[in-house]
Amino acid sequence: MTKIDSTEKTNLPVSGDDKKTKKKPIKFWRYLNPGTNVIKLNTEQKVKEYTAAIVGFSCKGGDIEEFGKSWNLISVYMNPDPTTGTWWIVADFRTSKSETWNAIDVMFVSTELCDTGNYTSFYI
Repeated sequence: MTKIDSTEKTNLPVSGDDKKTKKKPIKFWRYLNPGTNVIKLNTEQKVKEYTAAIVGFSCKGGDIEEFGKSWNLISVYMNPDPTTGTWWIVADFRTSKSETWNAIDVMFVSTELCDTGNYTSFYI
């Protein structure tokens, strides 16, 4: 385990808000009932400022629709949109019922805190 010397001067704040932007470096947001079966929701979080990841989800009141869609029963992921420059939640719960209750948890991490590799490649 590497010990961090708290007296060392860095540009990266390890506690509290970023001193330049006054923004939190890590945010956890829950989106409650953002839609029904197919969800495309703009989180309005900028791709240049944050990396986004689904950290949990729940779909209640539905019934998985297995017939004709076995290749993609449930999918939940973040998509960086090139037009808006923001992160979008994309989810498909493939349920045969129209009345479902959804919760999707997202973690946003400052791009200054992480190496995203090709994570910001566009899925859609």
